[in-house]
Amino acid sequence: ALVAERERMTTVSVSIPVSQHAFIIGRGGAQLKQLQDTHSVEIHFRSKVSRSTSDDPSAVNITGLPEACEACKAALLALVRDESTITVPLALHLRLGGRTGSLWRRIRNEFDVQVDAVRVDKAPAYRIDEANDSDESTVYRDTSSNLSGLSADWVLRGETSKLALVADLINREITNAESAVEARLRIEPRLHRHIIGKQGSTIAGIRDATGCEVTVPKRGSSSQWVSVTGTRSAVDQAIELVNQAVEERA
Repeated sequence: ALVAERERMTTVSVSIPVSQHAFIIGRGGAQLKQLQDTHSVEIHFRSKVSRSTSDDPSAVNITGLPEACEACKAALLALVRDESTITVPLALHLRLGGRTGSLWRRIRNEFDVQVDAVRVDKAPAYRIDEANDSDESTVYRDTSSNLSGLSADWVLRGETSKLALVADLINREITNAESAVEARLRIEPRLHRHIIGKQGSTIAGIRDATGCEVTVPKRGSSSQWVSVTGTRSAVDQAIELVNQAVEERA
């Protein structure tokens, strides 16, 4: 029986846009493993293993029994999402975009649409410790003026009807966007862990509650400066929550 089954093994190919390979493979290969286990097949992404320019990088090969390969092929195609691209001001991207950005999280959670940045203009350099000469514990600066004319391209992946809703949401954010400000708070490095919280829960709560981007220096850094970026009113609210997190746990 095993010999007969082995003789029936075949390989079928399906074309899937290279831009969606990482999404289909999943974080740490989790979704790929689930597909292989469910259908008892092996799946090989040509873009990950082939260096030949003659091969189609979008090709995905499935090896297994014929009926299992066809079932897996249908499952793979069902995962392919429609795509659209939208250009946003760099100030909006820096404030609300990125994996931890509040707008990207809202789009993922409410619309089941994935967002990736495929092009991001480089922002003018700004040293985080430029404010070290100041004795103030909080230093503000306007981030909008030096980002004028700079932009980022976001790729949206999801159902067509939901892509239209997400595009409308993003355009409203662009239209209604207030000037962004950045506040830098002087907080001792040993207290930064209280702002982050267990598994990032505290900092995620502050971001969700205010819509601000909150950035803490990397672990082991000697920098005192915690950055909060958003509209002025939202930044002030986030500063209160940051100080509250530190005071409650210090």
